[in-house]
Amino acid sequence: MKIWELDSERNGYFTLTLVNFERDYPIYLKDRFIGKPNTEWVELEATTYSKGKKSNTPYFTSGIPVFNDKAIQVLHDFIKGKVEILPLVYNEDKLYALNIINVLDCIDYMKAEVKKSRSGTITGFIKYAFKMDNVENEYIFKIPELLSTKIFVTDAFRNKVIENGLKGFKFIEVWDSEEDVAAKEEAHQQYLKHLEKIERDKGQEYPYIEAMHMVNAGKAIVSGKFKLQQDKTGNILLGNLQEDGTYAWIDPIAYPPIFHDMKWHIVEKSDI
Repeated sequence: MKIWELDSERNGYFTLTLVNFERDYPIYLKDRFIGKPNTEWVELEATTYSKGKKSNTPYFTSGIPVFNDKAIQVLHDFIKGKVEILPLVYNEDKLYALNIINVLDCIDYMKAEVKKSRSGTITGFIKYAFKMDNVENEYIFKIPELLSTKIFVTDAFRNKVIENGLKGFKFIEVWDSEEDVAAKEEAHQQYLKHLEKIERDKGQEYPYIEAMHMVNAGKAIVSGKFKLQQDKTGNILLGNLQEDGTYAWIDPIAYPPIFHDMKWHIVEKSDI
């Protein structure tokens, strides 16, 4: 499954603006299309900004999506209840501004990479990652982090547009769930390689009690994915091997009883 950013193609297609842009934009458009119903709407008068080929979703200088009547009819089932359809006045076609009110808290922050301002506010994403359970049955949506700037659609929406020959739609791929699966598998394979190296390079093995005496003497010991060593203050920490070959360390209250049945060998200490 893929997620696409929705936009309108400007190259070669006609574009729109408002007849009274300076008057109407601050009242009816600015800060009105942010995931909530637009209760102040009136039928604003639009005009051609630049000439070009006919488009089913002409670019609007405000950045707000506009669909014509054909696009509304074709995509009706996908946008019903998710989008407010707000009529514009335009002499050459029936046009509607779209206010997307379907807002999904669906970013997977374990995998996404964000861009932030100095104050810590999210301003964009270097890499998008979505929670599959939150988006797999959706068609068009916004996210809380970018309410005023981005609109996202799924494969089903894009396929419907293509199948019906709608013109002027621009889709920018931002996420592919299959790449996430591939990346996860690659990370798992790297993890297995680290485990194999631990097994391949091990020397003499010791039972747990004897190995713990070595830890108390300042050595580091490993068995499979587990590592034990002292930190700089002398506390014995338990490390769990990660996919990148490093260890996640904790200061355990107790050690699992299974440790007594495992064989341990000495390795270089980690820098903790």
